[in-house]
Amino acid sequence: MKTSDRSKKIYESNIDCCTSLKSTLSSSIGPFGLDKLLITPSNKILVTNDGSTILKNLSSYHPITKILNNVSMTQDKMAGDGTTSVVILTAQIVENAKELMDENVHASAIIRELRRVKEIVMGYFERSKIRVEDFSSAVRTSLSSKVVSAAMDELVPLALKATEYEKLKVVKKLGDEIENCVVVDGYCVKIKSDEKNSEIADEYAIGQVSTALQKKYRIALLQYNLSAPKPNIDSKIEIEEKIEEIIKEEREYVFNLVKKLKVNRVEVAFVQKSILKESVSDLAEYFLNKLKIKFFVLEREEIEEISRVFEMKTSSTNNIITYDMNVGFYEDIILLNEPEAKVEKERDRENRTNTGEKMETAVVEGKRSEVKKDENEKIASGATENRRKAEKKVGSLIVRASDNILLDETERSLNDAICVARCLKDEPFIVPGGGNVEMNISRLHENEIQKRIMNAFVIVPYFLCKNAGLNFYKIGQVADNNGIDCVSGSVENMIERNIVMPVKVAKSYFGLALETASFVLSIDDILPSSQ
Repeated sequence: MKTSDRSKKIYESNIDCCTSLKSTLSSSIGPFGLDKLLITPSNKILVTNDGSTILKNLSSYHPITKILNNVSMTQDKMAGDGTTSVVILTAQIVENAKELMDENVHASAIIRELRRVKEIVMGYFERSKIRVEDFSSAVRTSLSSKVVSAAMDELVPLALKATEYEKLKVVKKLGDEIENCVVVDGYCVKIKSDEKNSEIADEYAIGQVSTALQKKYRIALLQYNLSAPKPNIDSKIEIEEKIEEIIKEEREYVFNLVKKLKVNRVEVAFVQKSILKESVSDLAEYFLNKLKIKFFVLEREEIEEISRVFEMKTSSTNNIITYDMNVGFYEDIILLNEPEAKVEKERDRENRTNTGEKMETAVVEGKRSEVKKDENEKIASGATENRRKAEKKVGSLIVRASDNILLDETERSLNDAICVARCLKDEPFIVPGGGNVEMNISRLHENEIQKRIMNAFVIVPYFLCKNAGLNFYKIGQVADNNGIDCVSGSVENMIERNIVMPVKVAKSYFGLALETASFVLSIDDILPSSQ
């Protein structure tokens, strides 16, 4: 059945876009893949071979580019690896489908076969997956194609350790070598140099970051400013009389704010940054230093994140809530660890009347048993909550590199490696890498349409060979667990060579490629929208 001229042009436009993206990304796949240098509109330079990052920063207005960008981002979110392969495979499937359509095969028939091919692929993975206990091989394979591959021996253990934490905070620190990246227990806060913060006398070098060098401090999260109130008006007010009294009142106001912290024995105060006025005034800084209270100005998002991670409450002017925590200072990084004890100070006693206190103590005789029961339930629920908190772990990954470009790429590479390790924790099964699964699946077709579709799968091992300077057509068919070892340039046993891929990553990238190809083939027109 022939398609209309307009639909044919739309198909050709969509497929040309896929072919263009495949050509752009194909040289970045595999351990010998090349990097792309991207310049953002803000003149920021990115050097990466990550498919998701390339597409995200690519300047293109074609709707298919946006679709493939979303697919690559989904793969990155679900599996962390395979962001380039999923786009290349999708584009090749669409190209092969175009050849079938040129032979008068209807798009609906191809889409139907694509659904059947997906079932065959998922069935193959269920039969071929191998259970593993050691995840280092898959993580090493993920890092082998990255810029940081030279530091794999140091980064693989870091990625595996990072999966032990329920919450992982990533902090980038410019300077030093990639090999000196570290994962530590606790939550790291990076202090900005352009903010007004305390000078720390007992800080350590960043290379010494460790929970062993922490000390116990009483901290508070302040969601108010340590400065005098200011009117929200643009007008200027000229005061000729009683100026000294106004200055005195302002001094007393600021002093009382700082005094409340000292009364509650606060040793470290994290102050939320304000965009309307000073977070910590010069006068407040003077009083804080005199009372030996350390203070640091943080963004609102950082304060909320600390509160959420450690399940801490923030303080207001009338309600100072303090927590005992282990704190370590390392140059411009502060390391916080789980609170050991919580002390809540309620400062709203002025609102309590004697009548109210009497009403609390007056208990009707017939309801004493119910109150007792409620208290027991609270104690039981509190014990359960404490057990849940004990199981919760917070860690921080401090990423090091010599310049900002390499620092960003190191962060992306470690994120991919950590995602691969987490995939294996969720589903501890692997399949051979080196193009093994792609070439084996390509032979599982049931009819001619499926055969033409599955021929697209060999595009991934083809580009693996091409980027490594090998002749794919001399490799021949692979069997069992054999695949292409790009380093040695020969066919080897992938399991023995530790070149493997988590089955969750493989399922995700094959499934997304087949679904996206079906979606692209179902588009026969592009229309302008009124909104």
